[in-house]
Formats: sequence, structure tokens, C-alpha cells
Amino acid sequence: MLAELSPPQNDARESGPIVNAERHVIVVGGGASGVLLACHLLRSLSENIRVTLIEKNPAIGRGIAYGTADPAHLLNVRAANMSAFADDPDHFWQWLQTNNLAAADSDQFCFVSRQIYGRYIESLIQGLSWGKNRELRIVQGECVAVAPAPSGVTARLRDGSSISAQIVVLATGNETCQTHMSNNLYANPWEAPAQTRISQDGHVLILGTGLTMVDYVQSLLHGGHRGPITAISRRGLLPKPHRPVVPFPIDKVDVPFGREIAELVSWFRKTTRAAQQQGGDWRSVVDGIRPFTQELWQSLTVPARRRYLRHAPAIAWRRRWKNLSRAQCRQASLRSLPEKFGPSNAAIARPSSRSDHGGARLQRRWR
Repeated sequence: MLAELSPPQNDARESGPIVNAERHVIVVGGGASGVLLACHLLRSLSENIRVTLIEKNPAIGRGIAYGTADPAHLLNVRAANMSAFADDPDHFWQWLQTNNLAAADSDQFCFVSRQIYGRYIESLIQGLSWGKNRELRIVQGECVAVAPAPSGVTARLRDGSSISAQIVVLATGNETCQTHMSNNLYANPWEAPAQTRISQDGHVLILGTGLTMVDYVQSLLHGGHRGPITAISRRGLLPKPHRPVVPFPIDKVDVPFGREIAELVSWFRKTTRAAQQQGGDWRSVVDGIRPFTQELWQSLTVPARRRYLRHAPAIAWRRRWKNLSRAQCRQASLRSLPEKFGPSNAAIARPSSRSDHGGARLQRRWR
């Protein structure tokens, strides 16, 4: 039973520091990470837990990633692997079916829109029961400072009020930047093209060839853009498409926790070769190692993490892509975007007169 679920209201704030119950956690940021953390705290701890979730926007659980209004922006992971709860892996898929949001011809291997997933995250704090002596309070406001206090720590809000707790968790996510920097320069790829001054016949240059670029191309074409689109990056790597695979069985004792990055890469390649011999590929290994990724990352030393972040993301993100079906993607010809770009560092996507969906014809341009 939910002890208290307060909507964002001014009376949820206090005019001065509060000395609260023994176990009180403040989560600053009401995006996906903040909401998921609040849910797991209330769901996992035994009793006497109080969580205050501070979010400056009215919407809860969306953030940048799931706040998009474009249905063509899809998740990077299949619905089967997007449950909020590891002990209930079908939770998200069942939610889709209960709310009639799963396409009739889809299964758990489908890639759902991020907009829908945002609704799922938001629903977690509306429909779950926390149990005895558990409280969730939602405060709509902006946290501007955190400071030590006799009871633990105090979070101060922009309106001058403050809330004290034993622990404060910062879950503020990625910060957006200034959108319109000059007449022809836009620095915020999360703003819909319709809200900018981009001409539908203009030549658009996008810096980067990752997933955000693909999303923005989708939005441009969905908005009727007719001009050429050029995307450039240092490495020219494009995400590879996924396909339905069976996770490769990986025993936890075989995972090289705490090793150097070179050893980890060597193990991954060896495991991939073993998967290929059994009819799988790297996708099978990625899905097989998914249950251990958090523990694996936490086991790495700080220098090892830095080496990974310096060298590996370009390769790793190239492989974390989604296989867009024609039913899911309004620009059907954009489905083959990762394959048509090829290993170049510049490519052009032009509107195609042969596509019924205003898709993109992609050409390779070498430098």
C-alpha cells in the first residue's frame, strides 16, 4: 500500500530545514534514473523509508531521452530487455499489452518508441504499492544547492525552501545546451526541427554520426525536409542494425571482473568466436553479458574506466542499434542507414523520389 504519493504542489516544500525520519533519501532529478532509483529504494528496503523526488519540470520520468514527442525515436534495446525490475523481466512487455500499446504484429523483440517508454517510467510511481511505512513525496522545484546538515544533508530549492535527509542522490542526467547559437548554428539536437528556423530546402550539416544523428535525420524527414543532409564524424562509424538473437549463455564465473581493458576485450572476442561457432554472433554475446554489465563496470579500476571511455565507446555504440521495421519507422528507407553509410567519415542523406515515405537515399563520400 502506498503510504503517500503527493503530486507536485507547493505545500510539499518546507520553509526551513527539516529533521526527518531515520531513513530519508532525497533524489534530485525526476527523469528516468531518478524515478527508477526511487522505485527500487521503496521496493527493496524493508521498512521506514522515505523518498523525496525533486524535479523542476511537471512531467516525471521523461528527462531528455524519453521526453521526445517524435514517435520515430525508438529505444536502443528490445522491449524484452527494458523492464524496470530485474526480478520481473516481463514487466514492461506486460504493461505494453495491458495498455494496448503493443502492435498487433510485434513481439518482445520489437523496439518501442522512447515516448511510450517515458509513459511507462512515469506509471511506475503511480501504480505500484510500496508497503508499510514507506513514503514517496514529489516536489516540483529546482534544487540549487546541497550542503551538510546536522541530520545529514540539506537540499536547497530556488524558492528558498529546503529539505533535509540522511542522503541526497544527484540524478540530474545530461544538461541541454543553448539551442540557437547564431543564425545558422543550432547546438541542441533534442529540440524538434519544427521549433527551429531550418529551411526545409536547406542543406543541413550534422556533427556526429551516432544515434542522435539518426534520430535527428528521422525528425527532419518526418517534418518534410527536402534539402540534403550531411553528417560527419572523426571515425565515420555508423551503428549496426540489430536482429533477433538468442542470448549466448555466459556463466558469471567466466566473466573477467576487475581485469584490464585489454583482457576484457580479448575475452569478449574469444566469446564472440565461440558464439559464432554455435550460430550466434556479437549480438548474442552482448545480450548474454547484459545481466553482468553493472557489476563488471563497477569492478574496473578508475584508470581502466578512463581507457574504456577514451577508446571503446565509438565501437561499442556502433553496435548498439535497432532494427527498424517499416511498421515502426515512418521513413522506411532510413532503415538501411547504418549499412549504406559505410566506413567513411562523411555521408549525405537526400530525399528520395522513389520512397513512398519520404525516406533518405544515402551516398558514401570518402575523405
